[in-house]
Amino acid sequence: MYEACHHLRCRSCRQNDGWTGIGKNNRTTLYHGHMDIEPVIEIFGTRVGSAVTRIREVIFDEFTKTDLYGMIFTFMWALDHPEDWEYIDRLVDIFRQKRADIYYVELVASQEVRLQRNATENRLRNKASKRDLEASYSILGGIIS
Repeated sequence: MYEACHHLRCRSCRQNDGWTGIGKNNRTTLYHGHMDIEPVIEIFGTRVGSAVTRIREVIFDEFTKTDLYGMIFTFMWALDHPEDWEYIDRLVDIFRQKRADIYYVELVASQEVRLQRNATENRLRNKASKRDLEASYSILGGIIS
């Protein structure tokens, strides 16, 4: 089983709202997009998309060779960008080749909520890529006040 999501909150990015976290109480492995982005930034000083892509492909390929039950992969997906659809299709093909069940889940938050959450202490502590607030807000289409 493979689930692709626009965004799911986890310990490193959820706010203190009593939410327990997806994947915590089931047999699925939870793999957030930031888990491979952050080390690439630490090594190269910037996000290197080709390195992130290759890391993900290796992780997915190796995962399909295990007896693990399933994976939930979270990804900030620009649904209006054809290149994001093509990217997800390439990643999903790794699992399709193994005849895996594939599910897509879109979680939506208002722009206001996303901008507020973007600068929380917890997010900044756990995601080095968000510490450059100007760049981070720019990606979200927000304005720093």
